[in-house]
Amino acid sequence: MLGAADAFRFEEHLAECARCRLMTAEFAGVAAVLERYARPTPPGVGPVAERE
Repeated sequence: MLGAADAFRFEEHLAECARCRLMTAEFAGVAAVLERYARPTPPGVGPVAERE
């Protein structure tokens, strides 16, 4: 995670750089998928499924 100063510089750069905005936009779908997996694992369920 970026600190406040680095986040500001990153956002400032994105405002002026079309190439970086396009590259960042490509990650929107990935971010949505990762968000689903970021939810907490229910109690009693291991973080990795084991083969039966």
